[in-house]
Amino acid sequence: LINRLEGPSELLVLPNENISFILGEQHVVAISNVGGISAFLDEKEKIKARNAQENIILFADKRMKWTIKTKSDSSLFEDLVLELLVREPYIHSAKKVAPTNQGDNGRDIICEYNTAYNNLRVGKQQSSLEIGQLIVQCKTNIEGSKKKSIGKSDVDVADTIYDYKPDAYLLVVNSQVTRDLTEYFEKIRNRDDLHWIDWW
Repeated sequence: LINRLEGPSELLVLPNENISFILGEQHVVAISNVGGISAFLDEKEKIKARNAQENIILFADKRMKWTIKTKSDSSLFEDLVLELLVREPYIHSAKKVAPTNQGDNGRDIICEYNTAYNNLRVGKQQSSLEIGQLIVQCKTNIEGSKKKSIGKSDVDVADTIYDYKPDAYLLVVNSQVTRDLTEYFEKIRNRDDLHWIDWW
């Protein structure tokens, strides 16, 4: 359009979040585009869905099994969880509280995270960055032990939440959680003043 108005010339393009400006010597053209956070998150969900379908086709016969034979393996499991958390877009910082063989009062990893991220849609007058604290507890079962799952007696969720008052809590296990622990988490989720509580 500018070339038609002005003839061939060097153009300067200034992209913005949802509009791009094309500057000529005498004219300015504004082109709107869907480039805000909503469009980004929509496309991200589409990519995740496509990746899930690709994984079903490409890795249908593959299943990862994490074998914990020693306490050193438990430490590596915590390192893996830390690495996965760092890669999450809503996590701003994550660090281990203490070595695996030291007491941590139910806090293996502490994170700073954006509490507004899960809302996905942020209003114009609302801050898109609200920092909260996430406490992560990792629990593993040693291979060969009689216990095949993590139960309510294995974690001290209530004390951890009461003592440190985090905004969110996450339990990560290498096996599975019992029904009683799942129901306990659901009660805490509905009762306590937590932004969210989850388990992997």
